Amino acid sequence: MKLIKHFIMVIMTISYSLLSTFCITCQADQSLSDGLIAYYSFDNNIDNQVDNKYDAEIINGESIYANGIFNNSLKFDGTSYMQVNNFPYNKNFSYSFWVKINKLNNTFQGIMQHKNFSRWGNGYFIRIDKANNVVVYVLSGTSALTALTIILYPKIYTWYHIVWVHDNNSKINLFYVDGQEIVSDTKGFIDISDEHLNLGFFADDPDYIKFDGEFDEFRAYNRAINYNDVLRLYTNTIPKAIAGNNRNAYGKVLLDASNSYSSKNGYISSYKWFLNCRGNTKFNRYATGKKVSIDDLFPGFYDIKLKITDDTGLSDSDEFVLFNGIGVKGDIDEDGKIGLEEAIHSLKSISKY
Repeated sequence: MKLIKHFIMVIMTISYSLLSTFCITCQADQSLSDGLIAYYSFDNNIDNQVDNKYDAEIINGESIYANGIFNNSLKFDGTSYMQVNNFPYNKNFSYSFWVKINKLNNTFQGIMQHKNFSRWGNGYFIRIDKANNVVVYVLSGTSALTALTIILYPKIYTWYHIVWVHDNNSKINLFYVDGQEIVSDTKGFIDISDEHLNLGFFADDPDYIKFDGEFDEFRAYNRAINYNDVLRLYTNTIPKAIAGNNRNAYGKVLLDASNSYSSKNGYISSYKWFLNCRGNTKFNRYATGKKVSIDDLFPGFYDIKLKITDDTGLSDSDEFVLFNGIGVKGDIDEDGKIGLEEAIHSLKSISKY
């Protein structure tokens, strides 16, 4: 009996060592985070919410905030603009943002651009033209490879969601307004150096005035996002599953998804837990609920996955690794104690990793 206990203690020691060395949280594919290099929420600041790179500054004025489409927005009064220095150029990119135009006066207004400060030169930009339409351009020197209207006669004081997807692999530009594909283009493909990213500005040119309006929820990706991403950004239905960190347990575990969230205007309609026992699928478990307690766990490793679904039918998932050690539960051979059979299973589970 002492030998068995000693054998079990050795296994437990090895298990904890392996857990700390090899078991890391497995993040699910969170598509709206993948490739996100800049996110400006404009909730009382112009900081990049992704990391400490590419923070912005306001040129010719100070930050002005108003009531946005979600929380606050960044407001321009026709004199100032936002600039991000040396913003990276990527062969595949996507921009997503909300914009509200407060003034139309048959004059060029720059909405956003990723190029140099001159009127001409290689780059990408969106502007309001003299006919008061919203137009996208891809410039190569003095030639417009792309010049497409995406919003015809926009209304003032109205929010529009704009997405520009630049897919260099498939050689196509896709433009979306309020979740709908408006137009596509296969010509606008050039390489540029890392240039300033500007909102509310196009060029130092007398024909152009600064933008009079507001921006909200500006995102920049280094990949071509797909239509489902576009739709989720438009509806702001971005569910986020948070299952918790890797942990140890002793026969039972409390699963808690309370930190998960849905969109700012939606709710999570279902929580599903999948407990996959490494090495013996007959001990897999399944549960539902935001917070649920699971007992009678088999000794060894479990890969635990949480899947949430919101009221729009969109889902997200998250995972963590659980090591169930020796406790009062998990007596698989029903002899009233945790003994050799359970320890052997635990060792087999560990040996795979």
